[in-house]
Amino acid sequence: PVATASSAFPGGVVTPTDPTYVEKQLDHLSVRGQVIASNEWLADIGDSKRAQLTQLMASSALQETALHIWSAAASLPTSVTASGDTMDSISLSNLADMTAAISPDAVMNAKFYVPSVAWGTIANQAAVTFDAPRSSNAVASILGFDVCLHSIPAPAAGEVGILFGDASKGFAFGTPSDSDPVVRISDQPLAATDQSIVSVFWRIVVGALDNSGGMTCLKLAS
Repeated sequence: PVATASSAFPGGVVTPTDPTYVEKQLDHLSVRGQVIASNEWLADIGDSKRAQLTQLMASSALQETALHIWSAAASLPTSVTASGDTMDSISLSNLADMTAAISPDAVMNAKFYVPSVAWGTIANQAAVTFDAPRSSNAVASILGFDVCLHSIPAPAAGEVGILFGDASKGFAFGTPSDSDPVVRISDQPLAATDQSIVSVFWRIVVGALDNSGGMTCLKLAS
């Protein structure tokens, strides 16, 4: 909801306003992945390696989720166009323009979100200087804001290159079951080949909040 505040002197009258509600359609998605492994190998690797396999499968689900979040960012109403059509054409002024494009209440927890494959390109630009990050999950700080990396493919011309803002105010994200990715080893092996299916499953709900002002994106020139 969006409501308008007003002020008055002591004893004055404050005029109430009706909040304006904005509907937003969210995408309900199932993130899935499967690996077929021999039962002998699963028995030989031991508990620690099976736990590592589970972690890798869960990480793949999180990476796929990041792609959906990045895709949803294309519908953000406020965006900045990069100086060129590749990640190495992003300028410091582009980044500064992004910091001015979000609402004031989103600045406190705002971060830059950058594709990990493009981080080296941005880091090597002479015009950008870096400070130590303020949070443990960031790699650096630009213009006083932390930089977090996302494992997605390098953006192409016309696509979203960088996100900036408070993700909790710019996106709606959740899981219907309120759980982490679930990884299972099938209890019904493939009899003919003596193999089992290792699968990961995660239900997510994601969408950009178009009118919040919480996030903005930088799009590469077309």
